[in-house]
Amino acid sequence: KAQLAERYWARLPSDLVFSRKAEIYEIEAASWQGRFYQDSSHMEYLDNAIRAWQRYQEHVANSSRTDLQKRASDAIANLQSIRERSK
Repeated sequence: KAQLAERYWARLPSDLVFSRKAEIYEIEAASWQGRFYQDSSHMEYLDNAIRAWQRYQEHVANSSRTDLQKRASDAIANLQSIRERSK
């Protein structure tokens, strides 16, 4: 669904694009994270979650929303810590 929504950004009013992209990227990242928590034997879920949170982080880095930037940083740090412990 996220990929489908990305195809139609141009149809959104410009003032909504940032917030909608942030929401979609966050949901995508959280869903990968949830899939990993549900079945931690699949390390590719963890890698996908980290990549998705990094994508979210890159998106919100250009905003003045420090709360969103902190959420991304915290999630990435937590997931990378899990990856290190599982090695």
